[in-house]
Amino acid sequence: IPLLSAIRQKHPALFLSVDTFYADVAQAAVDAGADMINDISAGTIDPSIRQVAAHSGLPYVLMHMRGTPQDMKSHTTYEHVTRDVVQFLQREIDACRQAGIDQLVLDPGIGFAKTVDQNFQLLRELNELNTLSLPILIGVSRKSMIGQITGRDVDARVSGSAAAALLAAQNGARIIRVHDVAETKDVLSVLAAVQGATRKDHSIKAKPAIQWPDD
Repeated sequence: IPLLSAIRQKHPALFLSVDTFYADVAQAAVDAGADMINDISAGTIDPSIRQVAAHSGLPYVLMHMRGTPQDMKSHTTYEHVTRDVVQFLQREIDACRQAGIDQLVLDPGIGFAKTVDQNFQLLRELNELNTLSLPILIGVSRKSMIGQITGRDVDARVSGSAAAALLAAQNGARIIRVHDVAETKDVLSVLAAVQGATRKDHSIKAKPAIQWPDD
């Protein structure tokens, strides 16, 4: 929290997202100036975090995960991974709406309770999440699935991560979490030029509002 407060004080216009699945941490982060709450459990670990998100009025990220970070690798059996993820997110969207949360962002949870093949299937079928009519967030940068395909160590996965970001953007992702910002921005700028996109068609509002780069 002291670090978050210091960043907010030094950079008042910077958009800050805080990862937590605990309501008390989320509340402290909101009080310190966070602009978005990113919950990898979609409210299943600490349901009271939904009340914090609702009261704050900030965007709340729902991510698909089974189990906990400690045991999620034992929860990778799906009838159809993409369809099951969509159904899970729809249920949690309904719960969040009932809690009074206005702004929602969806994350299919690449790397969380999924095998490598399931991760790539989700990436390939990401546009299925568009049926939920909410912004999609993707975090695939430098993950082990990239390493298993390319054979690269974690610090050498820039190209593979940029390729995954490109595919995610093509399939509807509106927010992409990356380590290699400049390289990914170049890739997405080329995609935007090809598509003739301005990247201003966002539907998230925050304090301060998210601003997509003009370039």
